[in-house]
Amino acid sequence: MKRKIPSVVLVLLSMILVPACWAGENLDRFNFSSGSPLEFLAFLKINRTQKTYTIHEPILNWVKTEHISSLVTLLESEDECMAVVLESSSRIRLGSTIGDEAAFLIAGFRAGKYPASLNSERLGETKKDEILKWQADHFSIKHIQGPEM
Repeated sequence: MKRKIPSVVLVLLSMILVPACWAGENLDRFNFSSGSPLEFLAFLKINRTQKTYTIHEPILNWVKTEHISSLVTLLESEDECMAVVLESSSRIRLGSTIGDEAAFLIAGFRAGKYPASLNSERLGETKKDEILKWQADHFSIKHIQGPEM
């Protein structure tokens, strides 16, 4: 005699297993050892239907000084892409924008590790203004050339 699994059990299993797939292994993996932050943003955009990209552990000093100006120019972008989350996060953001992820990469540069926190977040005007001020303070011609004598 065959036993039928109650539909309630199937619904409960799907509620548990489907989100686990989003937070688990990504269908496509990005190669951080050979790819740049701008290539990563393109990867996040191309694979946006996946909604979330999981990174197992932070990567030290991956975002470099030469990437900052390009990332800042992308802060206004509302193009949809995957959200980035560290594997240890208990919160999963489903979907993001290129602007939000560019800000998250800049935060990684500033912290010396990417990702710098558990999840990317929505970029508000206050945070965007703070990033622009930080860039102006740290990447001005005067600062790069050194103090005048």
